[in-house]
Amino acid sequence: MLSEAVGNDDRESARHYVASAFWALVTIALIIGMVFMAAFHFIPWRAVFRVSDATSTQELESTCALVLTLFVINLPLSLLRSLYNAHQDGYLANIWGIAYGVVSLLGLIVVTRFHGGLPQLVVALSGIPALVLLANAYHAFVRRYPWLAPAPSAVRWTYIRRLLKLGGKYMVMQLASLGIYQSQAMIITQMLGPSKVVIFVVTAKVITLPVELAYMGTAPFMSAFGEAKARRDWDWIKGAFKNATFVSVALGVPLAVALALVAKPLILLWAGPSAVPDTHLILWLFIYTAVGVCLMMPGQLLTGVERLEPLALSIVLCALGCVVFGVLFAPWWGLSGVAFAMAASKLITFWPIQVHEVRRIFRAANAAGSGP
Repeated sequence: MLSEAVGNDDRESARHYVASAFWALVTIALIIGMVFMAAFHFIPWRAVFRVSDATSTQELESTCALVLTLFVINLPLSLLRSLYNAHQDGYLANIWGIAYGVVSLLGLIVVTRFHGGLPQLVVALSGIPALVLLANAYHAFVRRYPWLAPAPSAVRWTYIRRLLKLGGKYMVMQLASLGIYQSQAMIITQMLGPSKVVIFVVTAKVITLPVELAYMGTAPFMSAFGEAKARRDWDWIKGAFKNATFVSVALGVPLAVALALVAKPLILLWAGPSAVPDTHLILWLFIYTAVGVCLMMPGQLLTGVERLEPLALSIVLCALGCVVFGVLFAPWWGLSGVAFAMAASKLITFWPIQVHEVRRIFRAANAAGSGP
């Protein structure tokens, strides 16, 4: 929506969208916080994470409370990346992201050096870096885009309604994405034991790096597609889509091959012999990565032009596949079964649904001469 306003040189609408989004997120964050406070002591945290006796219940609960508190505090500021991307300043979002990561790393080093506990680890990884997020907010709202400062007086119910209508679809996709990208550790913990999580997570970090890089390289296109759609420049959209897809595949797949070949010695050096995976796990994570790289741009295009129904459908089905197949195959095939579930689910949901919708959009654009 912000990209559309920028594409139409409509600063007034942009100001209303940002203020409405910010204060709506503040309200949502407060509601989430109150729900967590009411339910917190009824959640069996030790059973959820299957922690050993070395970790006390008090320490675990303090850690979970810190994580939830920081999540609620940071939620309203999650729109900062959208501000940068909508103005084609995605590099600034990446710079702030690097600063956040560096501060997190320094905090991690300090905590491990002085043998801090779980709460101290959370503060180091998320609490102190939150100061970087606040500095980012100051830069965005005071220095870079002062006309977008989220004044309460700029909130408009009509804008909130459109945000909720479209944002609800994004929320469904984000929640479903937890099943695709975050469910594996929980499945492995419950079915194979916590010790196996290290092997899977470390291997996935290495093998799936091309997916992360492809996303970082193509994420700015989402806003660019939205702006081009507002200007009805479908020729540019088609050209950018084809070029970005070619570059993603040409760079991402060979990198995935190289990482798969060196994964075992690299992980042995990095994390030790206990984290070295078997060949089948590497193979299925490689297939998952190759599929993810090849199908990155259809998702970016559908997001940019607000064709969210097929995108949400594919993500929800993929999440269900990752969870259901992961639970079914983990006892039979171990970690490789979890990776197989990821690869198979993404291939059989993303490819037929998202690619078909992209082709339909382009056919409609060609038929209309200016857009569907």
